[in-house]
Parts: sequence; C-alpha cells; structure tokens
Amino acid sequence: MATKIPWVSEKTKFVCETTKFRNWIEPDPGTEFPAEVNRYHLYVSLACRWACRTLITLYMKGLQDIIGVSVVHPLFQRTRPSDPEDDQVG
Repeated sequence: MATKIPWVSEKTKFVCETTKFRNWIEPDPGTEFPAEVNRYHLYVSLACRWACRTLITLYMKGLQDIIGVSVVHPLFQRTRPSDPEDDQVG
C-alpha cells in the first residue's frame, strides 16, 4: 500500500511549497532584522544545489562584509574516522 507524500503530485512530480520565510535583513537599524556585522552567519554545503545561489545573492547584495560564511564538508561523516568510539557525525 502506497502512502501519499505531500511534496509529490499524483503524477510523481515535485511540488514546491510556498516558503514560510518572508523576512528581510534591512539596512535600517530599527527593523526586526537589522544588517549588523557579526549578527548573521551563513553555512553552505557545496553539495547543495542552492548553495551557489545563496552565495551569489550574498555578494550581489554586498553583504559579504556583514554576513560571515562557512563552507561545510559536503559529506555527512564521522569527525574522527580512525576512532571507533567517535559517535559524532557531521
């Protein structure tokens, strides 16, 4: 018996939901999310197909001096592969 997956249509096509994030980082210090140095940090994985879009947007908006960026390892694996007791992944 098949179960219905909410993000797949009847014709097995991907159905994208409307995003729930509609807030903006603004230059005005009185806004909900003001553009302040060291307030925000962007973590991207280059294994994600949208990572390049977030990086492009960051630079096109001129926010590279406001928002820090870290590129994480593209694979989710053990942090100490030679340690059999290591249970931390990521």
